[in-house]
Amino acid sequence: MTENHKIGFTDHGGTSILQCPRCGSDYLHQGDATFYERDEDAPQTVEISVKNRAVDIAIVASEDSANPSGRRHGFTMRFHCEGCSSYNEETGEREYDIEFQIAQHKGSTLVNWSY
Repeated sequence: MTENHKIGFTDHGGTSILQCPRCGSDYLHQGDATFYERDEDAPQTVEISVKNRAVDIAIVASEDSANPSGRRHGFTMRFHCEGCSSYNEETGEREYDIEFQIAQHKGSTLVNWSY
């Protein structure tokens, strides 16, 4: 499900802390990140993913890309929240099930949560 939410922060004496879009908790843990490099309306997108201390670079058809921008560059970072993310019984870890998205569209920078 993709939700449009105001990006929430808590002020901690000059430092802003990102809040969970579901429950408002300050305890978000960063996971993998993906950068999407695409010239305007180009048929291919370069995806650079960082996950588990490994870097993967792929060139994919733009129509098959998970790029949050339909036309240009994008960025995603996955999070899990100590307050509300699901727990994986097999691994004993919380799932990175919240995604923060940044997309470029016609000179504007769009931000969104997806979960």
